[in-house]
Amino acid sequence: MTKNIVCHITSLINPSRHIVTTVMAAAILAASSSCSRTAAYQAEESADIASITVSIPPLEYFAKSIGGDSVDVTTLLPAGADPETFEPGVNVMRALSGAGAIATTGTLRFEESVLTNLQANNPDLKIFDMSDGIPLIFGTHQHASHGEENHNHDDGEADPHIWSSVKNARIIADNMLKALSETAPQHTGYYTRRHNALIQHLDSLDHAYSAKIHNADGNAFLIWHPSLSYFARDYGLHQIAFNVENKETSPLQLRKSLQQASGNAPLAFFIPEGTDQRRTATIAAEAGLTPVPVNLMSADWEEPLGKVADALSKKPHN
Repeated sequence: MTKNIVCHITSLINPSRHIVTTVMAAAILAASSSCSRTAAYQAEESADIASITVSIPPLEYFAKSIGGDSVDVTTLLPAGADPETFEPGVNVMRALSGAGAIATTGTLRFEESVLTNLQANNPDLKIFDMSDGIPLIFGTHQHASHGEENHNHDDGEADPHIWSSVKNARIIADNMLKALSETAPQHTGYYTRRHNALIQHLDSLDHAYSAKIHNADGNAFLIWHPSLSYFARDYGLHQIAFNVENKETSPLQLRKSLQQASGNAPLAFFIPEGTDQRRTATIAAEAGLTPVPVNLMSADWEEPLGKVADALSKKPHN
């Protein structure tokens, strides 16, 4: 009895101990509840993220620009690999065996073999062709052609570099919106808003590039491999290529291309980033141009095209 009275009096005289204990308990309960809610939210958020595989790095730009934080993008082609000669190994195919959706250019040979193998083991795989709706150019990868548009399918394969064009990019963006919306329909509204913003940005790039190139003194450019055929079509340019078929350039082909160059006052000479410039030294010397390295396979899609537009806006060498 005496002990209980003393305890009661002590609590009245110094209630802080009781208050601190109560506050600490409440804080612990609140933190525990918050952690539970956060863990549950993160689990739900993780489950809500869509996944899509893209065949090449430039398509990654469109997937991420439209998908934002709600999409997880896997790129099939490794950085630095040549899309026209790439052959995916067993490990790559194994990693893709559980893919739910894949977006391709629809123009590269390695995509055909990948899709054939994937569909055999994954019949539910959703395939989206980013070239759908793009007027393709044919014949640019044959020595008889120099990059002019040709709709005759008998004149070789379609030029695969559909992403090297701002006007094509608008169509690619539309196709990517469709792909992501079908893959994760719960995010369609979010994807549509980001798609619309991207289209506005692409239009501003198109106007800027057009203004730069319109003011240039000339319309021809040199390029090691014909990777800018669609860009050339966009702005009425003449592309003169040297390494047309991804083979060693023959003396005859070199002579023909240099003759073309001499009569067209080319504005610039583009080479793939990382190219040994000893291979292009003769061309550069004959044309009087310093090679401009560009990485048209970059996931930062607009950076190399901006570099191209800037180079073409300069005065030609006299």
